[in-house]
Amino acid sequence: MAGLDDALLFSALPGILWAARVEDGALAELTLRRDDRPEIQGNLYLGRVTRVDRGLGAAFVEIGLAEPGLLPLDRVEARPAEGAALIVRVQRAPGPGKGAKLTGKLPAALRPGAEAAAEAAKAPALLHRAEDPLDRLLGDPAAPGRILVDDPELLAALRRRLEAAGRPSEGLELHHGELPLFEAWGLAERIEALLDPRVALPGGGALRIEPTRTLVAVDVDSGRRRAGDPGRLALEVNLEAAAAAARQLRLRRLSGLIVIDFLELQPRAQRQEVVRRLRQEMKPDPEAGRVLPMSASGLVEVTRRRAGPPLYELLTRPCGLHGSGRAWDPAILAWQALQRLRHQAQGRAGGPPRLSCGPAVAAALQGPAAAARHAVAAALGREIEILADPSLADDEIRIVL
Repeated sequence: MAGLDDALLFSALPGILWAARVEDGALAELTLRRDDRPEIQGNLYLGRVTRVDRGLGAAFVEIGLAEPGLLPLDRVEARPAEGAALIVRVQRAPGPGKGAKLTGKLPAALRPGAEAAAEAAKAPALLHRAEDPLDRLLGDPAAPGRILVDDPELLAALRRRLEAAGRPSEGLELHHGELPLFEAWGLAERIEALLDPRVALPGGGALRIEPTRTLVAVDVDSGRRRAGDPGRLALEVNLEAAAAAARQLRLRRLSGLIVIDFLELQPRAQRQEVVRRLRQEMKPDPEAGRVLPMSASGLVEVTRRRAGPPLYELLTRPCGLHGSGRAWDPAILAWQALQRLRHQAQGRAGGPPRLSCGPAVAAALQGPAAAARHAVAAALGREIEILADPSLADDEIRIVL
């Protein structure tokens, strides 16, 4: 890492923004925002009721997304009629093939503005966007004062935000160098590690994290055998696993029902100690829900609210037999290639730089990453040649300056 232990890092191109909080040299928080996959939790909409299912006790509400949202009838002041327009707030972001979970109970501070906006809108319509996660990062008084940014326009925007929030902006710095900001800080490898099912624990044990459609399974492995009392060693591994699991669930943005299979502990007091550690480690997590007591066999149920897609869905796409595997999303690879090209070519004279890549990445450079490609070309003062090479794998990208 670049020698700084505490900092906020922001890396941006048109269409994508990364934000990372580093504390004591470790990745403490990660935010990824893709314009092609906007996050909507907390948004207010003027929706239209398409169907009321009394058996389900809910209404289906069109809010302008691919799937209608689900509005439980106990979360509205009066039972809505089919075809009626009403103001709703997204309480839980939609999952794959599922609509968002809605509520008709609005924060008092937002209600007047939402009602005024609804009068001039036609359902379905967005009335109010939720707080930008960048505002939360920048507004946190405990956040590091040093802020590194790799984009001049974003630097100016962040300075305005800090000044509006009454926070000093002297710590803002523009990143320079041949390596992109996240690569220079060693974060690229750490983010890739968040896609690995296996997470090593300090004492030699490990976690194995497996998201499925119905739940997230986390298995605790004791690892190599160590000398000492087996019961005490199992407790030590479980305490390490509790801290690591809380951190990994937050960084990976995993949500819903999570079942952690700890090593079996016979004394009830030891089981309670592990649960206390897990609750303590999850306390700073804004999306943390319940942590239930540990069963005699070592199982602990945890819930996290869904604030948006998990990290693996933002970075990868399904592949393999019936989509049973994951591969890098070509758009992510395209944005990463443009970041590297921007830093390597900056200040160098010459002809048009060339990106040789596989057909899927080349298509992404013409699609979701097209605005970023044009921005990098404008910053360099010359066009970027794209060569689609079928012999190259998606993650094999060659830059020729």
